[in-house]
Amino acid sequence: MLLEDKSIIKKIRKGVYETFVVAFLILIFAFVLIKNPENFISVAIHVFSYVAVFIGVLDIVIYLRIEEEQRFFENRLFIGVLLICFGVVAFFEVDTLKDVVTILLGGYLLFQNSKRVELSINLRKYTSKLWISLFSSSIFNLFLSILFIVNPFHNMSIHIFMSVLLMIIEGIYLLQNVMILFGVKDKNEN
Repeated sequence: MLLEDKSIIKKIRKGVYETFVVAFLILIFAFVLIKNPENFISVAIHVFSYVAVFIGVLDIVIYLRIEEEQRFFENRLFIGVLLICFGVVAFFEVDTLKDVVTILLGGYLLFQNSKRVELSINLRKYTSKLWISLFSSSIFNLFLSILFIVNPFHNMSIHIFMSVLLMIIEGIYLLQNVMILFGVKDKNEN
């Protein structure tokens, strides 16, 4: 894919590294759940707290590195502080958050896949093949996310299996995005 605006290319390349880290962490978390399903909720809360703090610190660092006049249009500082606070509270209040982990994970996946459906519809104008794959996988993942939140299965092993499945799908999707975004080039590059 070729783009003319160098500032957009810089932003895309910065986002690639953040996306790679998130995908890597999600996949590690999924594989930890396969190995240790008994402590699913506690592991989920602890990993989520670490990820929230890490992404919060990353957002603050990115905000501080942005040119001063562009800071008016950024909310990374606020989101970074919010994520750090949430991560710290989540780490110390595991028992309190055990009840809402499923809703948080399902809500995150529901939000991400809703954005992907919108993105795929917008990509329809630019590429004929990519948008169909993105649209169909996003609709499927939306369905799984809703099923995960509603939780018609009262069997914990099925719920853990669905958690692992959704996280692996999310991690693979994010890694696929990293590969696509690494292919974005300036029109003048070879």
